[in-house]
Amino acid sequence: MDPTNSDINQRQPKTQTPVGADPPDRYVVIGTAGHIDHGKTALVRVLTGQETDRLPEEKARGISIDLGFAYFSLPNGVMAAIVDVPGHERFIRNMIAGASGIDVALLVVAANEGIMPQTVEHFDILKLLGIQRGLTVLTKVDIADADQAKKTLDDVRRLIKGTFLENAPVIPVSSVTGQGLDHLLHALSTVTEELPPKEGVGVTQMPIDRAFAVPGFGLVVTGTVTHGRIVTGDTLQILPPGIEARVRGLQVHRSEVNQVREGMRTAVNLTGPDLDAAAVKRGMVLAAPGLLSPLRYFVADLTLLESADRPLATGSRVRLHVGTSEVMARITLLDQERLNPGESGYARIKTESEVVLTPRTRFIIRSYSPVTTIGGGVVLDIHGHYRRFDKAGISFLHKMHSASSQDIVSLEIQRHLRPISLMDVVKRTGLSPGFVGKVIDEKMRNGEIVCLDKTDAFLASSTLDALYEQMTRALTEFHRTSRLTKGMKMEDLRSAVAADWNPRSFADLVGLLAQRNALLLHGDVVSLPHLAPRLTEAEEMARTQIIKAFAEGGFKPPSISEAIAKAGVDPRTGREIAAMLEKDGVIVRVQGDMAFHSSWVAEAARRLVDYLSRNKTITVAQFKDLTGTTRKYALPLLSYFDTTRLTRRVGDVRVLRKEPTSSR
Repeated sequence: MDPTNSDINQRQPKTQTPVGADPPDRYVVIGTAGHIDHGKTALVRVLTGQETDRLPEEKARGISIDLGFAYFSLPNGVMAAIVDVPGHERFIRNMIAGASGIDVALLVVAANEGIMPQTVEHFDILKLLGIQRGLTVLTKVDIADADQAKKTLDDVRRLIKGTFLENAPVIPVSSVTGQGLDHLLHALSTVTEELPPKEGVGVTQMPIDRAFAVPGFGLVVTGTVTHGRIVTGDTLQILPPGIEARVRGLQVHRSEVNQVREGMRTAVNLTGPDLDAAAVKRGMVLAAPGLLSPLRYFVADLTLLESADRPLATGSRVRLHVGTSEVMARITLLDQERLNPGESGYARIKTESEVVLTPRTRFIIRSYSPVTTIGGGVVLDIHGHYRRFDKAGISFLHKMHSASSQDIVSLEIQRHLRPISLMDVVKRTGLSPGFVGKVIDEKMRNGEIVCLDKTDAFLASSTLDALYEQMTRALTEFHRTSRLTKGMKMEDLRSAVAADWNPRSFADLVGLLAQRNALLLHGDVVSLPHLAPRLTEAEEMARTQIIKAFAEGGFKPPSISEAIAKAGVDPRTGREIAAMLEKDGVIVRVQGDMAFHSSWVAEAARRLVDYLSRNKTITVAQFKDLTGTTRKYALPLLSYFDTTRLTRRVGDVRVLRKEPTSSR
């Protein structure tokens, strides 16, 4: 791809990295911040030897309008990309887009002018974006008198007190004379050594800050890889439109590399049959396919700046800046009636167009009119199903506020009262499949999570315990009212305790509990081990009498009611005993109150198969003669064999089914 169109200005000499090599081992993104005409672009120019003002209007007016990019090596060997952001208040949205991916901030203040409105606004944005490392640079010291320089230094000290810059060096420099530049470079080297390592656990994503076509190469997009890595040949997705594209090439520092990782400023050459270069714009996100979804709702911890001119109320319309995108949004406060300047609270944010973000993403909000930065926050949950003042929801948000990446996986599984797949955890958390899998494996080893093997889904052990308690109560009540019944049908149990589960997952859960001997499972009948049916002596005698009645009845058995009456027990107890015998397979109910002893059903089936193997068809009358019974019994018994797929009715006769028989 044409390097003059990539992030690296053509004045910077090419590095000697061979084509397709690995990217630099040590890498940092530095961003400037400060008021218009305070010397940010000039500072970048003398540090890097590169001109970041690339637009004709920028060169003509002498101010930065859009983002500029340059690259250089620090004295400690760390490769640095530097983002030069515009200082004019009209281009704050561009400043936010550039500041979103930086590791180290340079707060630039002109010594001869001091702190100005955009100095404060830019600094507020850096704090809201959670940037933790940086330096303060006093520029233009060559034209500031001593009194003005001292006043500016004192004002800067007050501004940065209690912030991430309080203990960082404040370095006076001159881009004209070179004063302080060596000090600045070595201070930057020191800061980069203090940076924590990238966590590297998120789904691959890169907010796009530039998109352009290069003749002979096609679409090139640039940005900072915020999570994951990109490898030449990867298929990625451009969101929100969802267009898939293949990575044709990658550049870092004007050198082609075979892969880039989290934290690197990158130029990505994309190709694909559905790719329309004109449709790809700043604000879109390049991401791993199928793992992130554009959304219109999310929940966040929101902070209103002390400088905000009024409280923030539910229903407020704001400008939301996240990554490199800007969309309109409405705020619903979840834990208070209004947010006063300087306060924080939980909020549900509904956007007017789709955005792509994940938990822990930082964002900025600006007032609708007049346009000024009023606050920002961090995404806690990408699902907006929260009610105002809901204690359970707010409790979950409290946990998410301080959660580690491992904790986020656990919390996502714990919040679900139904099994959740690994890929659903990935999509809801923005964490990579590999990382989520490792966390789940660890949590399974220590017993925090269980796996439902057949459905390959996961459930928190605490949820399993709560469900088992519900099952125990339901089964105990069932055994109390149906003392002689072996257990509850699985579907009835599911309806009682987990109606929103799908039957397959619930069966998997019951199977897991049966393996642990917490439940007994007989086909589709579930019972508690300590509550198996127990008959009294009188009931045992009645059971024996009922079995005897059907065994002796042969192909002309008594009805179930008659057998119960003959056994001398009350009808309710008798029906429970009969149901027990039916579930145990001792008797077979063929129709209504009619049943046969299972041995006689087996004998009838044997005779029927033998007859049909020789005669092909059989009528009801022939079957009646074959079994020595009457039509009253023969017809229901034949219908039973039709139902169990032993035979098939064709007109007035039955034929043997060719396929193997099975019980319905």
